[in-house]
Amino acid sequence: MTRNAVVIDDDPDFRDILTRILGPEFHVSSSGDGEGGLRLCASGAPDLVLLDMCLPGLSGLGVLSRLAADPKTAAVPVLAFSAGRVEGPLRDALRARGVVRVLDKLDHPREFLAAARTLTGGGQ
Repeated sequence: MTRNAVVIDDDPDFRDILTRILGPEFHVSSSGDGEGGLRLCASGAPDLVLLDMCLPGLSGLGVLSRLAADPKTAAVPVLAFSAGRVEGPLRDALRARGVVRVLDKLDHPREFLAAARTLTGGGQ
């Protein structure tokens, strides 16, 4: 059975990279902003959300808060990422919201696929 992933990132090139790398194993929907990403999540019950922390408008933390508040998406695993290192208070805030994996956009795309597999129980 194909798993569903929602990618939320304001960089269209990075959204395309993630869509291509995840595509063989996931049906991928994507949005360039938090509000659009939340609409996708509400309409399709994703198995995984890949979420950039630095978004225009509603921030990555704001998206996480709204996902957690909605019973339909509260249990959906989130793979957070950012172009910069996620440390200190931001990392603590992510952990408090249940995010167990944070990647850097500079990590190899295969790292994103491996993390997506792990978070959705897809193995290797």
